[in-house]
Amino acid sequence: MKLSSVLALAALSGCASYRYLPLPAETGTTTPLSYQATRALVFGSTGDDSLVEQIFSSPAGGGTTLVTVMRPTSGVLASRDGGASWSFTAFPLDLRATPRVLREVIFDPADINRIYARAFNGLYLSTDRGQSFGQIAINGRRGRTIDAFALGPDGTLYIGQGDALYATSDRGATVDPIPLAIPLAGVTTIKNAAGEEIKIDPVRIRSILVDPAHAKTVYVSIEPEPPAENFQRRLIGLLDDATEEGRQARGLLGLPPEKPLEKVAFGDRRAGVYVTHDGGRVWQKTPLAVDSWLTSHDGAIYAVAAEPLVTAAGLAVRYPDLARAIGAQLHENAFDFELLRRACAFPGRDALIASAPAAPIFRSSDEGKSWSHLVNPDFSLALALRRSFEQQRSRDAWPPRPLVRGPEEHDLGTPGLGPDKPGQPIHRNGLKRREPEPAIPPDLTVPLLSLLDPTTLLGNVGPSVSLSGLAQTDQNGVLWAYAPTEAYWAQLTEALMRATRRQGELSQGLGVEAPTAPNGFQLLRSDDGGKTWTEAPATLDRYGILAARGIAPYPESIAASALQALFLMSGHDKAGHLWKQLLREPNH
Repeated sequence: MKLSSVLALAALSGCASYRYLPLPAETGTTTPLSYQATRALVFGSTGDDSLVEQIFSSPAGGGTTLVTVMRPTSGVLASRDGGASWSFTAFPLDLRATPRVLREVIFDPADINRIYARAFNGLYLSTDRGQSFGQIAINGRRGRTIDAFALGPDGTLYIGQGDALYATSDRGATVDPIPLAIPLAGVTTIKNAAGEEIKIDPVRIRSILVDPAHAKTVYVSIEPEPPAENFQRRLIGLLDDATEEGRQARGLLGLPPEKPLEKVAFGDRRAGVYVTHDGGRVWQKTPLAVDSWLTSHDGAIYAVAAEPLVTAAGLAVRYPDLARAIGAQLHENAFDFELLRRACAFPGRDALIASAPAAPIFRSSDEGKSWSHLVNPDFSLALALRRSFEQQRSRDAWPPRPLVRGPEEHDLGTPGLGPDKPGQPIHRNGLKRREPEPAIPPDLTVPLLSLLDPTTLLGNVGPSVSLSGLAQTDQNGVLWAYAPTEAYWAQLTEALMRATRRQGELSQGLGVEAPTAPNGFQLLRSDDGGKTWTEAPATLDRYGILAARGIAPYPESIAASALQALFLMSGHDKAGHLWKQLLREPNH
């Protein structure tokens, strides 16, 4: 859906109030989330054109479910009874990138009534299971998004905003800054293309983890500002094995497994995992000096390297055929179609569901004093890593820096009048010409990384969502998942091959005629921790309404509670309009 359309809908619906209707009792079929609109308290109408954005469910008891919607107006729906009743809280819509309402949600395991949520404009707390939300006041930088947060076993909430860390132990009544003993270079101020000043932190907090067994032990991962050199050049250097940076990134993958490492470092000296054992009074840098995502599992701490070039190195090792094909394309050489076909071989359903990160994984069992390189994590750990990092990854890109033009890039003036001095206004026949706005280069990091991953590449060709997803009701409860069928995977591969031959190069699905397979996926359930899976029957389009509109639903995400699993189904109609609705399966 175009951003302008979302804005227009928000404006039109500003004077209306909405009451959302219960989900139909029938399960295993796509069900529109319907509402009644009331204007000026005198006019009521019923609509079923809600546009769902995300779903969040409490994995523990209680069965609280949050559903964020963008249409008819943006906000958060909350249900405590599996969708039999809803409350609605209006929230502003973040339109700076992909439209979204909430970025991440934490359900407090110690109190089923308490929910923390981070949005683009701040941090929110609900004490009534999502029926209402109040904003937590943080005396930080105005307009700066919350980059990370984590809840400790003692109820203390730690909040990362840029390079600043805060904590509240009284549910947001007071929020105190926690000094981080990290060598920072101070805030950098630049001007964007509009001449507006932008403040850029030299580093920011990527991930926060509180030790589940020690409430005062807190880990923080620091992400430095990306290097000035564009990512495409860095990637070429990695794939060609032509730069020291690229060789160091590959070197992390070759570290000896399961042995304590004296020190592991990559990139900026400030990057890495820092730890405090006293709630934030004293910090020390751990031997893992690598920008990482953090999580815990079975009494150990895990860190997955997050620097994009290190991620690219992991993908290149996992999918060498695709890496060679992309390397040739970046050098404008002939594209090898056979390499592409081999790289897109179907990996199998279980491998898709529990795919471990391609980037290096590190483990610590002594509170960060030492780390070991983990290779080939077991199924249970791979599931835990996937769930944790998918929850954390809703982040803003770094503010782009304008390109600085060199003397050779300046206008040479009108022939016969001589060149203008670099950096000076250009005069032609006595008239002053306005200098062009400084160019802001597009950030190609995510697009280039997607080319190295067959699953992401094929997902962009087809439903434009993650091809597989996973959710769990609680620590030892029911697992729910979805994955593409082998036949649909093969159709996506052939569509990609046809488009690549037509275009002469691999792209992100642009111009690809994606196959429309209404049954191109499986909804799956496991009661034994993922050892075996059974397919859950689903009726996607009982009356042919979606087919008539040209919509081929595919799951976009999944969330599970004690009562049910909710699949967010996504698609586009013949006119290209976005459609999103819910499909649910009971746990019993």
